[in-house]
Amino acid sequence: KLSYFLIAVIILILTVTAMVLYFVNIKLEVIVTDDTRQKASELIYKELNDYLSENNDFEPLIHISYDENGNIVGITTDSAKINLINNELGERLSGALNKIKNDKASFPIGIVSGIDFLSGMGFDIDVSYHSISNINTDIVSSFDECGINQTKHSLYLVISAEINAIMPGNDINISIDQRFLLSETVIVGKIPYVYLNND
Repeated sequence: KLSYFLIAVIILILTVTAMVLYFVNIKLEVIVTDDTRQKASELIYKELNDYLSENNDFEPLIHISYDENGNIVGITTDSAKINLINNELGERLSGALNKIKNDKASFPIGIVSGIDFLSGMGFDIDVSYHSISNINTDIVSSFDECGINQTKHSLYLVISAEINAIMPGNDINISIDQRFLLSETVIVGKIPYVYLNND
């Protein structure tokens, strides 16, 4: 009887331990993912702000055509300039994100509890960032009505990437998918039909 009791206790302890480790791993994945995305956002924002401070005029990218009555009949975008901007930003943001590579972060085990006063307690769990891959950038535009006879044209930078984070006994791939406003232009005039064309 004693042996059966010991076996039951051991099974219970192993089950509880496995459940605790599973819970800790799941919580840690969420924490590491949020922290990594925050780091990526800060790096992207800094690099993007630096670029925009050096190149702050995007209006020439839009060309508006009028008829003899002053009505807007067409809007075209300068694809050559947009591609150049996209390539320049892609290179700069790729370099910025690669700063995360081989970086390390430490999280006290208490943080997985979700309780504020325990968040700084316990031993540290070290996380390293192994690789940055699939970095892609694209510039997209949108047109939105913003008033009577007014249309807002917006240019956005869309960036995606994957960051590999290595945790004790596990590694995760963290996807970065973010959209940043580059410029906004308010076009005054009625636009009965808007078409975009490559110059």
